[in-house]
Amino acid sequence: MSNRTTPATAPAPTATRLALREAIITRDEATELLSLAQQAERRSLASLQTAETKLGTFKSVDNEILAYRSGRIKDAAKGGGPEADLKLPTALVERRAARDEAQERVTANRSAHDSLVTEVAQAQRALERAERSVGDAATAIMLEEARLISAAFVAAWSNVWHLYDTLSALPGPYQQLPGDAVRIMRMLPGIDHRQWTAAGNPARTRAKERWQAWLAALLKDADAAAPELTDDGASVAPVGRVA
Repeated sequence: MSNRTTPATAPAPTATRLALREAIITRDEATELLSLAQQAERRSLASLQTAETKLGTFKSVDNEILAYRSGRIKDAAKGGGPEADLKLPTALVERRAARDEAQERVTANRSAHDSLVTEVAQAQRALERAERSVGDAATAIMLEEARLISAAFVAAWSNVWHLYDTLSALPGPYQQLPGDAVRIMRMLPGIDHRQWTAAGNPARTRAKERWQAWLAALLKDADAAAPELTDDGASVAPVGRVA
């Protein structure tokens, strides 16, 4: 017979865990998309700067054309001949065409870069939304756990009053109890805002009866067993509480 034990099956993830997993996936995708958008924007900026540098090499073209044609007109005026031919030489025509192409490239690069800047901003906002979703989903998981702890806290607080009612019904001074217990017993009346009917606190009444019954038994029998001095569970609820 095999002594191997079957590994315990992991509990199915809760809806909040699944939501957090999905939020993390979306956040990671948004992070990658932002990185890609930023890389594209940087490359586009470099291309724009290169295009602007190239365009700058043609900044004198218009002056060169103006100077050429002005010179042709002056020569014609001085020679008294026909109207000057303003047709540009091939070199200037080519430089002007190259300048125009460089200008168009700058315009196209600037438009592309502006668009990519917008995409980076959109990707940044998408990442911010995704990060908030991750934070909200993680908080939801912690709140689930906190609700369990708060239920235990409320139960423990109710039990504090239950035990306080039992100890305060002790025949004789509770000051002979351990020091920590005495300090707590002295503190609790100041925050005890419970309200009872005219019959008083029933849990304390029952505890007092049990203490007294045991005392009576001990006076007759040194081996008298302690009764159940506390109610099973929390102290009976008061009529109401004040804030």
